Amino acid sequence: MKKIGIQIGDEISYEEFNNRMQSVTYQGTIERMSYRIDKNENSEWVLKIDIKESKVHSFLKIGVHYDPLYQTGVLLNGTSYHFLQKNDVISADVVVGDNLRYNVNYFSDNGGVFGYGLNARYNTFSDNVAVDIEGYNKINIDYTDFTENIYAEAVFTSKLAFGLGVEHKYINANTETLETEYDEPYYMDKSHYFNTFGYLKADTFDRSYYPKHGMSLNASYDVYIASSDFNNDFKPFSQLKFDYRVVGSFLQDKLTLD
Repeated sequence: MKKIGIQIGDEISYEEFNNRMQSVTYQGTIERMSYRIDKNENSEWVLKIDIKESKVHSFLKIGVHYDPLYQTGVLLNGTSYHFLQKNDVISADVVVGDNLRYNVNYFSDNGGVFGYGLNARYNTFSDNVAVDIEGYNKINIDYTDFTENIYAEAVFTSKLAFGLGVEHKYINANTETLETEYDEPYYMDKSHYFNTFGYLKADTFDRSYYPKHGMSLNASYDVYIASSDFNNDFKPFSQLKFDYRVVGSFLQDKLTLD
């Protein structure tokens, strides 16, 4: 049931149920899926779903990318289901080109309410930045960000999830435009950061695509508690980020506001 995002006690429309069934088949891990509704010995209606999973559990996708900041790159995505255990998935996005970067995600839901995951990502680029420094109006900055975290997630219903985790981040930002005493790059930051974080995801939309009713919330709260403090000026701080969306329909569902 978790494959289609439904738990015992959930109430959804037939249209939404059908959309979720189709979204699972589009993932490429299901060879055949069917369902029926029968009465049990207590004369209660019971939904029965038969799923035959595909024997192909790993996929590789290739693409190309260009933008003014990262410039050209070849996109590689590898995804593997049942990587270490039955209910897990690992996905790796790698961009090979002018600026190497990657994002690796591993998640296991254990077939129940609680799951856990790991994430590692690397990002680097070089860009000219406008500054207000005597003798300079622009400097070239080389930026590197390496982040890794581990988290636990609880899914209370198909519409609500909550997670807690810990994270390590290394940031290196430097420039060779500014002169230094020892003929080395000038470092704006070269520190390790350690933080805890929590997040909340809620979704009450009546359908996955083009919803007419409901809301979605994606909120996260990060608390940076320690740092190697390259500049000797670190103080603990926190960040709150959220994205909220509401959809409503009027005039007998002929007008939808988002």
